[in-house]
Amino acid sequence: MAPGSSLTWKSGAPGVPRPYWSAVEVFQRGLENRISDAGTAIEAINAALDRACRLRLASDVPLGLFLSGGIDSSILAALTQRASGQRLKTFSIGVDDIAFDEAPHAAAVAHYLGTDHHSEYVTSEELLKVIPTLGEFTDEPFADASLIPTYLVSKITSEHVTVVITGDGGDELFGGYPRYASVQKQWNWIRLLPARRALARTLSNVSEWGDDFQKHVECPKIASSIQFKLERISQKLRADSLMDLHENSIRSTAPPDLVLMDGDRRAGSTIPTNLGWLDPLGQLRYLDIVNYLPSDLLVKVDRASMRNSLEGRMPFLDPEVFELSCRLDSSLMMRGDVNKWVLREALYKIIPRRLVDRPKQGFSLPIDRWLRGPLRSWALDLLDRQSISDQGVLNVQAVEDAKHDYFVRGKSSQLMIWSLLAFQMWLKADKWEMKEPGDLAA
Repeated sequence: MAPGSSLTWKSGAPGVPRPYWSAVEVFQRGLENRISDAGTAIEAINAALDRACRLRLASDVPLGLFLSGGIDSSILAALTQRASGQRLKTFSIGVDDIAFDEAPHAAAVAHYLGTDHHSEYVTSEELLKVIPTLGEFTDEPFADASLIPTYLVSKITSEHVTVVITGDGGDELFGGYPRYASVQKQWNWIRLLPARRALARTLSNVSEWGDDFQKHVECPKIASSIQFKLERISQKLRADSLMDLHENSIRSTAPPDLVLMDGDRRAGSTIPTNLGWLDPLGQLRYLDIVNYLPSDLLVKVDRASMRNSLEGRMPFLDPEVFELSCRLDSSLMMRGDVNKWVLREALYKIIPRRLVDRPKQGFSLPIDRWLRGPLRSWALDLLDRQSISDQGVLNVQAVEDAKHDYFVRGKSSQLMIWSLLAFQMWLKADKWEMKEPGDLAA
C-alpha cells in the first residue's frame, strides 16, 4: 500500500486501500496560513521539534541518537538531551578516507553538548566485507550506497541501545539539498533556450563517435568524462518541466525500457503534473517527500536498523513539524546560496555556528574508487554475461554496454553500475528460486 493509507480486511477479502493522510492537503493548508517572518519561524521550529523529541523519548529500553555533526542531527541531539535531563548516548562512525569522514564533526558537537558519545572507525576492509551481504536484508533491489555506513552505525549502536533517533526528513522538509537551487537555475536557463531539443539530439550523437575520439587523444579518461557530461546535458535539455528536470538529476540508471529485457516501464512516471499552485521550491520538496523520502531514505534506515534489532524514530516526520514546514515561506528556506536557512538559524540559537557551518557532506563512501579497485573482480563476476542472460530479466547488451562504459572507457559515474550490482546482489541472495531462465521476468 502507499504510505499514509489503510486497508480493511473483511469477510476473508481485502478492501480498497484508502488514504488517511495526504501531503497535498497539508501543503495546501500551509499556503492558507503562511509564516514569512524569520523570528516567528525560528521560535516555532524550536518549539515543534522540542515537542517531537520529547514524544520520542518515551521508551522502556535504552535510547540513543545518530550524530553526524550536521544541521539535522545536531539540532535533534541538543533538543533531545535537553528534554531527557540526562546525558544522551550519541553514535557515529568514522572511515579512513578524510573526504568521507564525518566523525570529527560529530565528536565536536558531542563534546559541546556533553553527550555520552560513541564513535568507532571502520576500515575499508571492514566496509568491503559488508557489501556482498547487502542483498540478504533489503527485501528488494536497493541501490543507495549509503545503506553501507547506515548498516554499520546501526550495528555499533545496537550494542548499546535498542531505540535510536535519526535526522531523516530534515532536508526534504526544510529545503536542505543543494540540488534544489541548482535545478531551479538550470530550468530557468533551459526553458528559454531556443531549439533546445535539436541541440539535445545533436549532443546525444556523441555516443556514436565517442570511442573513436578517445583513440586520438592523449587522455582517454578525460575525453570519456567530457563525453559523459555532454550526455547528461543532452538528457537535461529534453526535460519537459522543472519536476522532470529534478527527477532526471537524481536518476541513477538509464530509463527502465532500456535496461529491462521486456522493455517495460513497469513503475510508470512518478512526476505529478498538477502542482502549479506550489512555487518551484515547494514542488521540488513535495516530489522528494512523496517519492525519495519513503522509497529510499526511510527504506534504508528501516532495513539497516532492523537488521540489527534497532528501532528508528524520526522527529522531523512528526505531524506537527511537517505541518509547520509546509507553512514556511520558501524565502526562509533558501537565501542566496544558503539552503535550509531557517533551520540553520534555529540551530545557531543552541549550538555555535562554527561547529556546524560547513558544506553538506552526506553519508557516503568512495564506492567509485572501490569498484575500480578492490571490488572490480567481484563486480564483473556479478555482472557476468551468461548469468544475466540466464536470468532473462535485464537486457544483456545494455548491461554489457554499461560495463564497457565504466570499466573500460572510465566513465566518471558509478551510479548506473552500482544499481545493476544492487539488483544482482538482491537476486542472488536466495530471494528467488528460478526453475527455468526467465522465471523472474514472468
